[in-house]
Amino acid sequence: MEYARTDVVVVGAGPASLTLSELLTRPGKNVTVVERQEDPTSAPQSVTLQPGTVDLLTKT
Repeated sequence: MEYARTDVVVVGAGPASLTLSELLTRPGKNVTVVERQEDPTSAPQSVTLQPGTVDLLTKT
């Protein structure tokens, strides 16, 4: 069995966790997201992003 290298494990696939995961991959970190629900989209989700989050995601 082959294992991928993981630098960071993020627990939960909510909006904050996925934003963190995105930001960590930008400098080249290998991120693994662990979610206990089989289908995380079935739980209530945030429908908007806060302005500060949008600013972080749009910075290069």
